[in-house]
Amino acid sequence: MSLPRSIDVVDAGSISVPITGTETVVAVGPRLQTPKDTSVVLIQACVYLTGISGAGAATISLRQGTTTAGPLVQPQYQFSTVAGEGSLTLTAMWTQSVSQTDYVQYSLTVNGSGATFTCSRAVLHCISF
Repeated sequence: MSLPRSIDVVDAGSISVPITGTETVVAVGPRLQTPKDTSVVLIQACVYLTGISGAGAATISLRQGTTTAGPLVQPQYQFSTVAGEGSLTLTAMWTQSVSQTDYVQYSLTVNGSGATFTCSRAVLHCISF
């Protein structure tokens, strides 16, 4: 593996995005420069959830592009929520091989099942090699 080609951090800062049963974009990464031939991209994410209102699950996903319509980068991460928990910090990591492109862009999404909560902060670290 070579030295990093591009390193970018997106910190959505103090946000208040209600999360229910619909997949919702909470952060959009920058256009990440990749070598033209082949590249490996490493993406790390951290999501802070508050106001958890019951037992259920939170799913965080990474998609190519800026919307929930973009191709899904596997895997999706599912975390259990507990009634009365109050807040939860979720972390996840993905790698993806890309080729024949100059730039890639990713969006971080959250979906709730059985509980509602608020995404109060989202951070993406993106590195291309």
